[in-house]
Amino acid sequence: MNRLLLISALCGGLALPGHAQSIRTWIEELAALQTLEHTIQQGYQTVSSGLQTIDAIRRGEYGLHSTYFSSLDRVKPVVTGDPRVQALRSRLTALIAQLQAALDYWKRQPIVSP
Repeated sequence: MNRLLLISALCGGLALPGHAQSIRTWIEELAALQTLEHTIQQGYQTVSSGLQTIDAIRRGEYGLHSTYFSSLDRVKPVVTGDPRVQALRSRLTALIAQLQAALDYWKRQPIVSP
């Protein structure tokens, strides 16, 4: 039974017209695929180079901004030594102490419900 099925499949396959590609067609397809591969590699290199450029610009900008903002943390000695700044600091400290005392007072009060 298996033999009969195998023979009929082979004979049926031989009866159908075959489509064979010539060697010339294969060479043309191979050349087209090689051209496509070369184009894809060039595109990949262009994209990769562009992304590296964008990353370098981003890192440079971030470095400039982080340097500037970190410099804002440091107060110049001329400013800290100014008597007006010292007076402002003492007033601010007193104000914070008064606000903290008022907050503590109101936290101790019983809540009045309507």
